[in-house]
This record gives sequence, C-alpha cells and structure tokens, in this order.
Amino acid sequence: DFCCLAMAADEDVVTVQDLEEEIICPVCHNEFDDPRFLPCHHYYCKRCILMLANAEGEGKPFSCPECSTSTVLPQGSPNGLPPAFVVNRVKERVKQALDAQQQKDSLSSGFDRLTPQYVCRKHKIALKMFCNDCNRLICPECALSHKTHGFEYVKEGGPNRREALRGVGAELRGVRDASRGALTEIARRREEVVGQAKAVSDDVTKAFDEMRKILQRREDELLDTIRNLTEQKVASLGAQEEEARAGEAKLDELVALVEDTCKAGDEHVFIMRKGLVALAQRELDVPRFYNPAEIPNLSAELNCIANIRSTCHSKTKVFLKKVYGVGISKAEVGKTASFTILPSDSDGPNPKINISLVSALDSGNNTTTFSFSKVVKVGGPQTKPTYEAIYQPIVRGYHKLNVEIDGVPIEGSPFHVQVSISPTLLGKPVRVLKGFNKPYGIAFNSAQEMVVSESHFIYETNQVTVRDKSGAKLRDLKGHKPCHPQGVAVDNEDNIYVSENGGHCVSKFNRDGQFVKVVGRQGKQNAEFNAPRGVLVVKDEVYVCDSSNDRVQVYDRDLNFLRSICGPETKGVTDITADSSGQLHIISNNASAIQVYDSVKQAPVQSIQHPHLSKPSGICFDPMLMLLYVADSGNNCICIFRLDGSFVAKFGKEGAVDGDFKFPYGIATDSDGFVYICDYLNNRIEVF
Repeated sequence: DFCCLAMAADEDVVTVQDLEEEIICPVCHNEFDDPRFLPCHHYYCKRCILMLANAEGEGKPFSCPECSTSTVLPQGSPNGLPPAFVVNRVKERVKQALDAQQQKDSLSSGFDRLTPQYVCRKHKIALKMFCNDCNRLICPECALSHKTHGFEYVKEGGPNRREALRGVGAELRGVRDASRGALTEIARRREEVVGQAKAVSDDVTKAFDEMRKILQRREDELLDTIRNLTEQKVASLGAQEEEARAGEAKLDELVALVEDTCKAGDEHVFIMRKGLVALAQRELDVPRFYNPAEIPNLSAELNCIANIRSTCHSKTKVFLKKVYGVGISKAEVGKTASFTILPSDSDGPNPKINISLVSALDSGNNTTTFSFSKVVKVGGPQTKPTYEAIYQPIVRGYHKLNVEIDGVPIEGSPFHVQVSISPTLLGKPVRVLKGFNKPYGIAFNSAQEMVVSESHFIYETNQVTVRDKSGAKLRDLKGHKPCHPQGVAVDNEDNIYVSENGGHCVSKFNRDGQFVKVVGRQGKQNAEFNAPRGVLVVKDEVYVCDSSNDRVQVYDRDLNFLRSICGPETKGVTDITADSSGQLHIISNNASAIQVYDSVKQAPVQSIQHPHLSKPSGICFDPMLMLLYVADSGNNCICIFRLDGSFVAKFGKEGAVDGDFKFPYGIATDSDGFVYICDYLNNRIEVF
C-alpha cells in the first residue's frame, strides 16, 4: 500500500498528513504498534489482533475488519504473524516530518494517545455509533448498512462501559496485591524452613556424635530425611514463587492496559471493552495460591525429629529390638492374633512391655479396639527370653498397633494392621447416623468424606451433601439443585456425579461442590433417560443405570455419550458396581438377580440367582474381603455373596431398631472396610 502510494505521486500530491492517515490502525485509531500482516495482507497492531481474537474466544477464528476474511492465530498468538516492517519505516519518516506539536502528542505506544479523532474515512463524518455485532465504530451513514445489527450511540453507553472496566481493574488490582502478599510470605517461610532445618540438623548431629558407634546408621537416615524434606519444601516454595511472579507480571500488564483504556474516550472504551473483559476473566479464573496458612511448612516434621535427641540420650536400646509375626500386619475380628518381641540385651531381665491397638474411626479418636491383650514371656533360662503379645480385635478396618518397652516405642512402631471380619459376624451396627431425610445414595471421596443424596417426594427437601463420617454436614452442592437425586458416584479427582430420577438426567459437580454440567432429558434416545438410578465411575467411564429404559448408558467423565449396555441383564436395572478385576455386577429389580458383565469383552458372563433376593436395590464391592453386598429392599435385609456367586450370609429384617431396615437402598464401603447402608424410610445411615 505504501509503495503504491509513493508511485502515485505524479497523479496526486502526497502530503505528510496523507501518510499520517496511513500509519493509523483502523481498529484502535492510533498509530500502529508492532503491526502484523494477516493472511489476507491487511495489517493491524499486534495488540489489536490479539483483542480481535480474544473477543471470539481462544482458538476460534476471527474476521478481518477490512475484508471479513476468517483467520486463526498460529499457536494462539499473533507472534507467529509476519511483521509489517514497511509500516514501521513509513511511521518513522512521518514522525520526523511532523511539527513540534505533533511530536509532543505522539507517545511511545499507540494506546497512550487518549483522545484520537474518530472520523469515518469513507463519509468524513464523526463516528458516533458502535455496532455490537461487528465490534467497531460506525457513523450515521454507515449505520444504514447495519440495519439488522445491534448498535448504540457512543455518548449514551460510554459511561457504563467505562464503569464496568473500572470494576474489572479494581478486581485485578486486588488479586495482584494478594499475589504480592503471597510472595512476601513465601520468602519469609523459605527463610523459616531453611533456618529450622539447620537448627534441627545441628541438634541431631550433636546427639548422634555421643552415640556414634551404636547409632551411625540411624543418624544418616534422619539427616537424609531432613535434607529430603527441606529440598521438597523449598522446591515447592520455589515453584509457587515462580507461578506467583508470572501471574503478577500478567496482572501488572493487564491492569495498566485497563487503566489506560479507562482514561480514553468513550469510543475507545467500546473498542477495547470486549477483548479486555475476556482477558481479565481468563486471569480471574486462574486458581492462585494466596493463603499463607497453606504455604508448605516444615516445622511439624522437623520437631518430630528433634524429639529424638532426648530419647537417644537415655533410651538407645529402643533401636535394637525386633518384632515379627502375622499379628503385626493382619488380624480378624473376634479371633486372637499374636506376634513375637525380641528385646535387646540392655533391656534387663524384666522389661515392661505395653501394646495398644487404635483406629482413626470417629474422626481420629484413638479408641482402643481390642477386647483383651497380654504379653507372655517365653523361652527357658538357657535361652534368650522372648515375649509373645496376644490380642483380640473387636473393630474391623485399618489400625495402628503401638508397641513400647519401658515407655519407649520400639523401631517401626506404630505398625499398621488390617483387621478383617467374618461376614457371619455382621448384623449389629457399630454406628447409626441420624438426621437424614430419605437418604438414597452414598459414595466416598479420596478424603473419605461421605457424599449422600436425599430423595424426598417433596422437591424442596431434595439435596446432595458432603459429610464427615459422623454425619456432620461439611458442604452442599452449589449452582444446580438436583431433582429427586438417587445414585451418586465420585471419580479419582473427587468430581461428583448424580443421577436425577425426577429430572431424567445426570449432573456433574467438581470436588468443591460447584456445578459443572448436566446431561439428559426424558426419552429413549442416546443421552436421554427414563428414571435413572445407580451411578458408577470406573477409571474414565461413567455408568448410569437407565432403569425404566432397561439399559446402562456409558459416558466419559465429561458426560459425553459413549455406548449403551442392553439386554436381559439390564432389564429394570437399579444399581451397578465393579470388582477389583474390572468386571461389572449389575442388579435388577425385575430379575431379582446379580448379572455379571465383562466390561472389556462387553458381554454378560453369568447370572447370580438366589432365593434370598427379592428386590435388590443397591450393590457394592468390598475389596478387603472380596465380597459383594446387596441391599434387598423387598426383604429389608443385606445379602452377602462371593464373586463366584456363592451365598455367604445375610443380616437385617424389617423394623426400626438398630440393625433393622425399611427399604435399604444405597450401600458403600469406606477405606477401613466399614459398610454404610442408606436406611431410606428410617431416615438414617447404618454402619456395619
């Protein structure tokens, strides 16, 4: 364009003012700032190109303001577009030719000229209107060709646009200030972590110097632990600092751009608003780390190591004892378990040995969970004495076994013991959680918090909540109220999936309980439901029991439809679970049976029929005992099966006392192996 303009000098006299018009960006109406060519050979400021692209959405094509050619930014950035060097050369020549006043008004960036003249280049009249569909200023004459578009007068809408941008700027400044505060706290915590590590390292080294011959190996282990902890924490702080600084730089640039735009004329606000708001929203949506209380702290770990110093002075024998036997790792409720303790020579002839078995049940209350325990000395006078510890656990789950000699824990204590239970002993609940209103579905997240659906016929009382194991509410789901929620499931990222029996759909919430997506409506096509019930997540697939459509629909974790499982095994399907091998176990009201389905071959394997099953309504797999628990709402009981289909036991009957049921539905096991059952009409959850 500039070459053609120069060659036409014999036809028209080209003045500096003419050239000055050619170095004005038609988007922002300021001098070109780092101009770049689009594929259609029109050129605009790099920043203006980015604004045009952001206004349409990241990765989506946008139209050239001159010729409407569709363009996609290479790799999402205008940096990949070729620079318009000829524009920069003409721009420099024009600047040299401008008089002193023009040079004074010309600043370093095209965005710094705050009050440019907005005149229609075609009709030579003021641009007093803004077309929202085309995202550009127009004059009254141009408006005739925009009849079907939405436009407004700049003077009327400018103040509102400016005020909205000021609000965005204020929010960005608040986030930036919080980021700076986090950087300060990170620096302080780094010094604190390093200082604590050095102080405790010196103490540990001094303590072990006194017992070098005995404890050399232990000293090296502890110092390695300190170094590893310090490196991990400092590395974590460094990563957070780098993230915070990068975020601060982006926020500084965006805040400056918003502030400059707010100082400009109303027309400029109209031009820039949409792109700026899109950029600002993207930055505001980025999760940032500003809570000092959550910044990694090393003090807890190092204090534990520091306490070893006093132990080392008076209890060096603590590291020389040995423990072996099945009882330090496995036990069974109601049966005696044992293990052997071999003290050191320095323990003396009659050391005092204590054992205790505790569980984190009931939110961490360390309650002793065995009916009796004793320590018996074995071995004759000619042999080195050993001791046999015997105990009988009464509560299933994962426990901590503490072993002490003369009040000092031996090496390896506490030991982790998996306590299982014979299915024939189930029947008396260990806890009954009350305060529910028709609990239907239950699942556990990675923090072992309960996700419970309550499905009452009164819509207003329907809810899905996250609770601790005592039944206390932690949080509600937000952004969407499920309609008669029934089945619930949680994936490995703690996203929550809910089947809405009354809404004929499935909804998804993130780990914080915020609504993400809902899929489905009443019907028989793919991604349509008719009274969905049970939900299951296996790896990256979500299984939904489409009960009245006699099928199981399969989705990915973004709730995109994948396939359906249909056949006799899904007639009247109510719930579904998966065992450790990945095989599916489907229960059906109509068949009163458990249907085993191979998810890899996508074919039925077997059907488990049993006279104890009447109307199975809920099912779960116990990975600790490798059993299936089936809630039978027809017989108001729980039936237990092995994976091969053989019947083990059943417990429960119709009633309201503890251990009885009135329409048991949802059923799940926690990480300790406890079975949680939704006792629907008794408005409670019983734990076995």
